[in-house]
Amino acid sequence: MKAVVIGAGSGIGLEVAKLFAERGYEVIAADITADAVSQLANDIGGRAGALDITDTAGIERLAAEAGSIDVLVLTAGLSATMASYERIFAVNLVGTAAAVDAFLPHINQGGAVICTASISGHMAVANASEQVITLLDKPDTPDIAAKIADLVPEASPGLAYALSKLAILRLVERLAGAFGRKGVRICSVSPGCTDTPMGNLEMDTSGRAREAIPHGPIPRAGSPKETAEAMVFLASPAASYITGCDLLVDGGWMGDIRAHADSSPLGHVLTAGQSK
Repeated sequence: MKAVVIGAGSGIGLEVAKLFAERGYEVIAADITADAVSQLANDIGGRAGALDITDTAGIERLAAEAGSIDVLVLTAGLSATMASYERIFAVNLVGTAAAVDAFLPHINQGGAVICTASISGHMAVANASEQVITLLDKPDTPDIAAKIADLVPEASPGLAYALSKLAILRLVERLAGAFGRKGVRICSVSPGCTDTPMGNLEMDTSGRAREAIPHGPIPRAGSPKETAEAMVFLASPAASYITGCDLLVDGGWMGDIRAHADSSPLGHVLTAGQSK
């Protein structure tokens, strides 16, 4: 069994690569530089690869080098404080969609693709216009970020993050039928507040996020391993009848937000974050 993990240099992707190795998979761990994953590859007996997920030729090269695989996990992404509006769309949406397309011919029957969405994507759906959603569903549209910017009141990095993750939720649903006919499943996982370098950067930027966490149904941040366990489960034969859907690994926050829209502390934090 072979798994490719893109974004394996830290956080959730790192834990996913470790778990696959523990379960007997040959792992190809890729990140923006080979140095980011070289030690991991040594530790787990896998292979390291360099990949800028916005480089279409690089994606196709990695897919060809990987050969036949059983699992593709995409955790590469940028949050609102890490990059510009345009770069966030390029990595989180355009790059992810291109990688899914490039790797599909290499995935064995019975295999799976697992993408990374976010609770921010679930929050964004209420405020996304029909025109914006139409564009999100066509990630190969030239200058997609600029075209979406023309349709929204303010093209902020926070909005780009939320909309890009909404697009991943929709991509998984949209591709499930075509993938299923090829014997491949596709799902996404939506983390909540998670104790990763990216997650902590976001929580430190917004003090309200850390203040909200103790009020959650599970009153703490999640660990990257907890999200990784969910991804590895979805990729496994134990999830063989699960496809075209998203699994929330958020400590119950989305349920709380939906049930108590006016009073959920994290709901207010997430809504405010999309305007920054």
